[in-house]
Amino acid sequence: MPHRRVTDESGSASVEFTLLVSLFVAPTLTAAQEVTAMQLRQSSLDSIAQTLARDYSLHGDSSRLNRLADQLSDDAGMYRELLSWQLDCDGDSSCASVGNGLKGGTVSISVHYRQASARAMQILDETGSVLPILLAGFALVFAALAVGVNIQAAGLYDQRASSLARYLAHSTIDQSPGDGRVELTNLANQISHKMLFSTQPVESAWLSSADGKTNTVAVCLGFKAPIDLVAVPVSRACAQSSMRRVEGKG
Repeated sequence: MPHRRVTDESGSASVEFTLLVSLFVAPTLTAAQEVTAMQLRQSSLDSIAQTLARDYSLHGDSSRLNRLADQLSDDAGMYRELLSWQLDCDGDSSCASVGNGLKGGTVSISVHYRQASARAMQILDETGSVLPILLAGFALVFAALAVGVNIQAAGLYDQRASSLARYLAHSTIDQSPGDGRVELTNLANQISHKMLFSTQPVESAWLSSADGKTNTVAVCLGFKAPIDLVAVPVSRACAQSSMRRVEGKG
């Protein structure tokens, strides 16, 4: 009887494929599940470490961390007896017993579960309120705004005083003060009131002529600062304007 050659490949390919796939798929699925479980465990540990560090940075109470760790481990489906954590504040591991006495610096939490571990850091909150700092900042900004507005108002009233002096010089160009000086305060107040130059009265307005041909009008216009917080007295804007009379030829 002739022997079958060993090179004969006759048989069922589907049976061979099923056997070979079962040999590779089972280990592959097992390894994939293990990797996925490790990734989920590491993600949960990172979240637990961040939450514990944030809680201690806000409250500074290590006794809260045990209760919080219990809750977080239950939420993540971990065995609490296998979960451990360690608190470290700026290289000082004894800060867990200090409690609320810590101020400033950083805190780190190390969390361990089976072969996985995670670490998170947080800045410790300073005790006290930021309200005084905010109020001081707002007061500083408001003071700078008030100073700026008052400076602009002073410049505006300087321009109004110059305009009033020019108008008075032009309206009194035909006058020639015999004693060298004539008071124009009443006329200046009338013009200022009519043109709404200022709510304060004109303090003084004078017409003078040094050479008898050139009239010079000096005006001091009173005004109040728009933003007056400390009861500043009435300020004044002073200006003068000169015009030369042209003598007509006879």
